[in-house]
Amino acid sequence: MNAQQLIAPRAIPKQLNVINEIAPVAEVGVPGSVAESGVGNSTIGDLLSAVPNSAPAPAFPTEKAKIPSGPVRIGGVVAEANLIRRVQPTYPSLAKSARVQGTVEFSAIISKEGNIEHLQLVHGHPLLVNAAKEAVLQWKYRPTLLNGQPVEVSTEVVVNFTLTQ
Repeated sequence: MNAQQLIAPRAIPKQLNVINEIAPVAEVGVPGSVAESGVGNSTIGDLLSAVPNSAPAPAFPTEKAKIPSGPVRIGGVVAEANLIRRVQPTYPSLAKSARVQGTVEFSAIISKEGNIEHLQLVHGHPLLVNAAKEAVLQWKYRPTLLNGQPVEVSTEVVVNFTLTQ
């Protein structure tokens, strides 16, 4: 057997040796176990009687749930569902005459009030970026609530520009 490489066996053994690495409970001596109580042939009832009747009470937070200090990240589909007002961008005449079409993608933070803040370009054609930016800055979202409190959210905004025939 070489530790550096795998070697295929020449034949399949007729009998396998089973290595049992888990010690039985009786040998371990767990406090309160059936083996420690001296019960020989245990049944399901014996095992269940060894389980405590009451579980510890769940720990509930005593203070109000904390609101994150930074923006919460949400997907574009979730953000689009909260979109109240969408302003369509005007197709730039230079892009139209050059027959440029495509998508412009931004990374944005939506404020607690639902306004676009910190709009950053991810990618897009330079002839389409300014028109998309002017339109997106006018978009309005329904505030996103976390534990009943409005929070800032970080999301992606995609604007599509398609030429009509």
